[in-house]
Amino acid sequence: MVPAQAMSDAQAFQLDAQDWRGYFEAMAVDHEGLKACVTLVSERPQDGEDAVAWTLYAISYDQHADEIEIHVGHPAPRGPILRYFVSAPRAIHVQERAGGKVIAVHDMSGVRTLIQVAHPRESGALPCRSRRSVSSARSELGRQRR
Repeated sequence: MVPAQAMSDAQAFQLDAQDWRGYFEAMAVDHEGLKACVTLVSERPQDGEDAVAWTLYAISYDQHADEIEIHVGHPAPRGPILRYFVSAPRAIHVQERAGGKVIAVHDMSGVRTLIQVAHPRESGALPCRSRRSVSSARSELGRQRR
């Protein structure tokens, strides 16, 4: 990990490519019911679209497929688990704060995907909605899958 900057209440750094898999594996082991929301940031604003906070079930980097896979949602029978994919990541920047972290993934096409993660007691700090119907989240997934 290469430090980018340090602030009194936050730590920001860029992950080296060889650290991506281990970083996400460590999150999976110590996730304790984390909440997460995933949003795409591109040159064109996406009016009316915002992210939803879901329970984070898995996040991983597959070196052979060159993609990051994020699983969020509710376990059966309460609802489906949504899967987000970020293909061809080229840089990962992390900003960690006491209540959670923001992981910015820059991919080969120039799109930036933000993965915002917080502990359940801190999920109000996430700039995304925490309650939404599964059907509307499914339609959002169709727009955000890469």
